[in-house]
Formats: sequence, C-alpha cells, structure tokens
Amino acid sequence: MTRELRKQGLLHFLMSILAMGIGAVNNLFIFTHDLALKGFIEYLLPLAYLIAIPGIGASFIPLKFFPLTETGKIGYQQLVIRTFVLSASMIAFVAGLIALLYGCAHIMGIELPKPKLEGYYFEFACVMIGTVLIQIFEKLLYINHKVAITALTKNLINKLMIGFAFSLYVFGWLTREGVIQTLPLIYILLVGVLAIYFYQNNKSTLSQQQSVSNPTFNKESATYVKYGLFMVLTVSVSDKITYAMLGSIGTFEENGIFAINNYLASLILIPYLSVISLYSPQISRSLNASDFGGLQNIYSKSSDMLTAMGSGIFLLIWANLSLLPLISQKMSAVLEYKFVGAILAAGYIINLSFSVNDQIISYSEKYKFNIISSITLIVCAVAFNWILIPVFGIYGAALANSIAVLSFNLVKAYFIRSRFSLRAHTRNTLIIFLSALAAFGLMELIKTNSIPGGLLVNNLLVGAVFIFPVLWFKTSIQINSFLKDMISKYLIKNSVS
Repeated sequence: MTRELRKQGLLHFLMSILAMGIGAVNNLFIFTHDLALKGFIEYLLPLAYLIAIPGIGASFIPLKFFPLTETGKIGYQQLVIRTFVLSASMIAFVAGLIALLYGCAHIMGIELPKPKLEGYYFEFACVMIGTVLIQIFEKLLYINHKVAITALTKNLINKLMIGFAFSLYVFGWLTREGVIQTLPLIYILLVGVLAIYFYQNNKSTLSQQQSVSNPTFNKESATYVKYGLFMVLTVSVSDKITYAMLGSIGTFEENGIFAINNYLASLILIPYLSVISLYSPQISRSLNASDFGGLQNIYSKSSDMLTAMGSGIFLLIWANLSLLPLISQKMSAVLEYKFVGAILAAGYIINLSFSVNDQIISYSEKYKFNIISSITLIVCAVAFNWILIPVFGIYGAALANSIAVLSFNLVKAYFIRSRFSLRAHTRNTLIIFLSALAAFGLMELIKTNSIPGGLLVNNLLVGAVFIFPVLWFKTSIQINSFLKDMISKYLIKNSVS
C-alpha cells in the first residue's frame, strides 16, 4: 500500500468518525425538537434514493471499465460520457415507467397509492438527480484513489448542512417548509464540490482528444448496468424501503422516532467497514486459488469477531440509555420506543454474524446470484412492511426490517453452503448469542435505570455475563489477541519501566 493510499484511508476514517459525531449531535440534540419534520426528511431522502437506484447502478461502470482507458481500448471521455448517458437513460426509463403505470391505473379506474410529497416534488427531483450525480463522481474519484473527498462531501458537508438548516428552524429563523426547501441547495453544493474536485484532478486527461469509439464497450456497459443495479441492493436498501413505507402508511412522527432509534442501533455497524476492508483482498485471493480451507477460516473468524463486537456495542448502549434524557430532554419521547431500537439492533447483529456473505458471492464466479438475493430482500422488505406496519405501527416497521435482513442473509448463506461448503457460524457464535441474550434479559429483569447506581449495575452485568464469557471461552481469537497485545504493550511495559 502506497503512502498516498494510507493517507487517503486515514483521512477517510477520520472524516467518518467526525461525521459520526455530527450525526450524534443532530440526532440527540437537534432532530428531536420536531420528530415529524425529521420523519418527513427521512421519508423524502430514502424515497428519492429508491427511485434513483437504476441510475446509481450505472455509476459502477467507471470502476468496472476504467482499465480499458489505460490500455487505449476506449477513451477516458467516452467512459465518463457513457456513464452519465446510461445513468440519465435509466432515470428517464424509471420515470416513464412510473408515469405509464399511474396513467394506466387512472384509465382503468384504479386508485394507486401516491407519495406524500404534495408541494415538494421539485425538492424530491433535485435530491434524486443529486444522489445519482454524487454516486457517479464518487466512483470516478475512487479511480484516482481520492476517497477522502467523498467522505468529506457525503458525510461531513451533508450532515453539517442539514443539521444547520434544522437548527435555524429550531431557533425560529427558518420555517419547516424552509428546511425542506434547502435540500436542493445542499445537493447542488455536494455535487458542485465533487464535480470541481473531479475536474481539477482529471483536467489534463479530459482535455486530451480521446474520441476512441468502441461499440463493444457500449454494448458491454449497457449489459453491466443491470448487474450494477443489483450491486446497489444491499441491506441498507431495506432501511430505505422501511422509511418510505412507514412514512406512507404511518405518520411522519413515527418515521422520525424510527430514524433516531435506527441511528442508535446502527452504531453497532462501526467495526464492519474496517473488518471488511481487511478481509476483502484475502477473500478474493482465496477464491482465485480455490483455497476453501482458508476461506472457511476467514468466514467463521470474521463472523465471530463481528458478532461479538456488535453485540458488545449494543449492550453497552442499552446499559446506558438512561443517560440520554440528561443529554437531551427531547430524547425521552424517543426512548419510549426503545424496543424499536432493540429490534433493529437484533437485525444488524444477525447481519454481522453472516459477516462476508456479500464478498464471497460478489468476488466469485457466481456473482450473478446477487440478483436472487436482492429480489428476496426487496420482496421481504415490502411484504413484511405492508403487513406489519398497519398492525403494529413503528414496531412493525422494525420487525419487517429485521426479518428482511434475516431472509436476505439466510438465502445467501444457503447458497454459499451449497456451492462452496462454507458456513459462517460455529459453537463460538452460539456462545456469543447466548451470552448477549442473557445479559440483555438480566438488565430488563432487574430494570435498574437510576443514576449512578443503576448504570453501574447494568455495566457490571454486561461485563460479567457477556464480556467475561466471550473472552474466557476465546470466542474470537482476533479480539483476544488484540487485548493481549495491548496489555503486554502498554500495561506490562509501563509497569516494568
């Protein structure tokens, strides 16, 4: 790894941590002042993303075909232009399909459900187009290894601007409508920053006369778009479907409560990206070398490590939930629905326990199976939300999201087991699950939320019932080795000196 790549990776990590801090301020202090407004924003943005998915699928073209520009088979200009053309074509196709569907339904006298976007269709369209453009520039900058700027734009600037607009509303300097109307400006700014940075880094390349026309590339890129589409359909899409359907079937206030609980639950995913970035090259090498023994080792070890880390983060958050109203009194309304967060967290922990499912399938010759697993995710997410939200409300949305994630992972795990004879879970995974359930159950049985006594009891329970067994039985070799190295490096070394 070159110094520049290490620098970019470090900057990306630091900006992600900063973005997480900004997200905490937004969710704990600002958004709680108007849960209905937060809910509407969390309805509009995911709905725009879902409609934009075909265009986002085309954004993977640069990463797939950029080596052809290095060999001179296609021009760089052709690659960039083709990406934008296919993205625009896919968006236009979806828009036409939706218009045709509603037109035919109107002629036949069928009343189809309409999105709750009255008066905000312009903002919706801007967010949708902006989302696609951001994804395209992100992939183009990845080619130049400029990943830090994408984290700066997508995470820091985005969260700062939305939080700032919401703050102006909280202080009475902006109306509710004004907050929503700032969304196009925010996305124009995000796209502008990425576009300028992309142009500055590729000015010389773009200025060259690279008008090479390659009909084969045009055909292959058009075919690849449909596979790029299914690469977009990951577990995160389940959240967006839930937001869109809860906002449509339920209320925007419920959507706001769901969003903040989902933010707290999603904190357990913090270790995921680091672990995946560590194991992805090894998975690819093992598949190319048909080293299924090594692949099984990666699969099970990453599963145990991620399950233990995710469960531990969730239990520590749950043990200290009573602190949140001290941070922000508005959090009391959110914590009335704390089991929504628990249900969502259960789904995320299940997803972590299946660890590198996506990578094993995507890097193998069986990558087309992603179509089946993605369809499973969408069908389950839509069906369970449609059934459960009218009956259980916000709890139904959380259940639907977790069931969809479980179904999605079970389908992929079954495929991996049948094709590669690999399985993620071991006896250690069972120990981790049982320890986590025991710690969670005891905290709920005792229910000591007083400060500081109750918090002390809760944290001691997590330590004694979860952390101690996980370490004692060495359920994750990586975690035990890491702690051993830290103890020997810092504690023992310092005591000797």
